[in-house]
Amino acid sequence: MIKWGIVGAGNIAHSFSKDLALVDGGQLVSVASRSLEKARTFAKEYGAPNAFGSYEELFHSNTVDIIYLATPHTSHADLSIAAMKAGNAVLCEKPLGVNASEVRAMVTAAKENNVFLMEALWSRFNPTIKKVKELVDNGTIGDIGYLHSDFAFYALDRDENGRLLNPDLAGGSLLDIGIYPIFLAYLLLGMPKDIKATANFYKTGVEVQCSMIFNYDNAQAILYSGLNSNSEKKSEIAGSKGTIFIHPRWHETTG
Repeated sequence: MIKWGIVGAGNIAHSFSKDLALVDGGQLVSVASRSLEKARTFAKEYGAPNAFGSYEELFHSNTVDIIYLATPHTSHADLSIAAMKAGNAVLCEKPLGVNASEVRAMVTAAKENNVFLMEALWSRFNPTIKKVKELVDNGTIGDIGYLHSDFAFYALDRDENGRLLNPDLAGGSLLDIGIYPIFLAYLLLGMPKDIKATANFYKTGVEVQCSMIFNYDNAQAILYSGLNSNSEKKSEIAGSKGTIFIHPRWHETTG
């Protein structure tokens, strides 16, 4: 039985806990929040025996095998590194860090402390995505020449102090939803040889839409994320022998 601890008691932590209860081999045993009362309420709701009023207490409690980190983007690196230095494995909610230097520091900490570290990008494990990967790998659609993927929704009516539009909370479309199309390109085509991107910015300073071209030796991926309109959220992977269309919303679809 894998013993899980949760850091942060917000909406995504509730979603994770509800799903964890459906999985054999995993059990929520510890919850940490900056508010002990909030941690206790959360722990009681999901049957966890331990609640902590600080993150550090959980890190050093020796009660868990792995920590799921569900705090805001800007704290992912610092908290993950602190957890790993205390010897804990970490599943960190996406995005892993808010820039490349943060992620490099997190990977270094994982290696130095010999612990497991992974970004919690759930789409990677969904049956549809696994099937798409299989169809690409076994040559069903031939050699990929083109990939298109987008993810956009309207959010300019949200609170400007909230996480989507606030630069101090690492807001913007790219870190919140742009990483999904980017993930699909990485998964199916690997690292591009070069990237071209252009963005428009909101009055708060966060980018509000971002178009990207990932260029490969024999393929291109056209990717997009945005917060100032909706998009179809369908993905297309076109090869020399056929094409795969992933139904909207492609990152969570069953078709």
